[in-house]
Amino acid sequence: MVQGRLLQQASELAPDGVLIVDSSGQIVYANRSAHALAGVDELVGTPIDHLVPTDVRARHGRYRAAYNEAPSQRPMGSGLELALLRADGVQIPVEVSLSPFEDDGQLYVIAIVRDITERRAAQQRLALASQQLGLADERERIGRDLHDVVLQRLYGIGLSVQAIAAVADPVATVRLAEVVDEIDRVISEVRTIVFTLGAG
Repeated sequence: MVQGRLLQQASELAPDGVLIVDSSGQIVYANRSAHALAGVDELVGTPIDHLVPTDVRARHGRYRAAYNEAPSQRPMGSGLELALLRADGVQIPVEVSLSPFEDDGQLYVIAIVRDITERRAAQQRLALASQQLGLADERERIGRDLHDVVLQRLYGIGLSVQAIAAVADPVATVRLAEVVDEIDRVISEVRTIVFTLGAG
């Protein structure tokens, strides 16, 4: 008797939702955390399917029937994308572990339901940070290529044009000087781009 009270107290204090569901899909026990997750005061007597988003409810009923045919333990983090439908219509991403047991010849399933909203949000922040880091790396690579390759080639072309201008006739020399000025403007623009990429 003492052991039963301890187990119930432990279940009530558990941070995860604890549900016991019979073979017909009716909830026969729900702890405080399960009620908080679902956003209702009472879950006992409610079909478990009511906690499943409406767009997958029919499919869930089939999965539950198949599970009852061959019940087995399913641990947390099984790779399934699951959600719990709150009473206010909000869907919460969850992980669910299942443990079947029999009592007086009847099949029951203990479902432990864990809210993973914060974990999902952290994963999304991590993915965004990783994406931004990748973009920063790409900007740095482009800036490096512009500086190390493009600018060096422009410098080389400018020097070649100046060398040609030194031995060209006066008319060609004026035109070549304009080309050198244009190369200098392009070099200045590329430097600005490199600086902007580095600052980003």
